[in-house]
Amino acid sequence: MATDHEEEKDINEIFDSIVMLEQKVASDGYREGYEKGQQDGTEEGYRLGHQHGMILGTELGFYRGIAISMVKTSTESKGVDAMKNVIDLLDNFPVVVTKDMDINEEVNKVRSAYRKACSLLKMDFMSPLSTSLTF
Repeated sequence: MATDHEEEKDINEIFDSIVMLEQKVASDGYREGYEKGQQDGTEEGYRLGHQHGMILGTELGFYRGIAISMVKTSTESKGVDAMKNVIDLLDNFPVVVTKDMDINEEVNKVRSAYRKACSLLKMDFMSPLSTSLTF
């Protein structure tokens, strides 16, 4: 009889160990998948942010170059003042985006000031890169 009880106990232990092994494998798989997902998401977010940052930097650099050139060469005082305003906006443009900041609003301020300056100077120097940022 002791042998039957020991065999029954061994079978129960075997089933328990199988169930525990399944739970451990599932738990380990979840943890590894979660960590991999976090890493992949971070890398994708970095690449996307870098790409949008380059596009935006190119556009704002275009505005700055035109504004500086027009300040040096134009004789129209209202237009020159408007281009100086564009330069001031660019000089004070945030280099770090915080959670409570609306970067589209900041970009649109520069775009609007640039369009106004171009209008006052009767010129059509719109950046071919000006697009709306989407995240």
